[in-house]
Amino acid sequence: MKNNHISRRTMLKSAIAAFIVLGFDPLGRSWITDSSANTGVHIPSLDGILLTDSDALDAASNDFGHIKHRQPFAVLKPGSVDDIIRMVRFARDHRLSISARGQGHTTFGQSLVEAGVVIDMSLLIVPPEIQVDRIKVRAGMLWRDVLSATLPHGLTVTVVTGYLGLSVGGTLSVGGIGNLSFRYGAQVDNVIELEVVTGTGQLEVCSATHKPDLFESALAELGQCAIIISVTTRLIPTLTHARVFNLFYADIHTMLRDTPTDCGWSV
Repeated sequence: MKNNHISRRTMLKSAIAAFIVLGFDPLGRSWITDSSANTGVHIPSLDGILLTDSDALDAASNDFGHIKHRQPFAVLKPGSVDDIIRMVRFARDHRLSISARGQGHTTFGQSLVEAGVVIDMSLLIVPPEIQVDRIKVRAGMLWRDVLSATLPHGLTVTVVTGYLGLSVGGTLSVGGIGNLSFRYGAQVDNVIELEVVTGTGQLEVCSATHKPDLFESALAELGQCAIIISVTTRLIPTLTHARVFNLFYADIHTMLRDTPTDCGWSV
């Protein structure tokens, strides 16, 4: 489960080595970046990097809503899924809050964490696994990239959000509503299987039939129960043509009466 972008990670390490965290002071609740310091506890060995520079912290302290501002202690740029597991366990041992961040498109600070650790999920991207009726992708992948992978095969996900620049894990953490939700439900209703890291730092695979309590808890729960690592969701054949009608109604009651529960499309 290692990230393939070794050269990029190496470049990041050399460019910002002065800000890489070496340890944590549990009494002062602060990170140690000085290799000569003898106090504190060592952070776990990481394939990626843990950053405390002001640019990284400022970027992770704000979201799309610009209403809430919460500055973390550090930002994890994971180089592997193991990094997330290690950091969740470390945060648990030292009573640190932790949050997974995709595109930071929340509007009221849901993806922010005060004085904790933010995990940048956008770095752990691997090629999707496509089958005839499903696709497995990493949570940090954008929906537009998911569709770029499926459409050449004549396939699409059941429910597409209006804005495709959102991460898979991000929309599944809130539900995921699209223009076909009236027919297929929310995006979370079409998930077949999840791979998650629990609050105890365990990597688990769950579905509606295998560990269903964890599966239900991890969907649409704002990242409070588990960090979504990868998702297997339904695919359906995509339509080759679309016809659009503009229908104008004078009142909502007539419009709802005429709205079909099933458009009769062949999928």
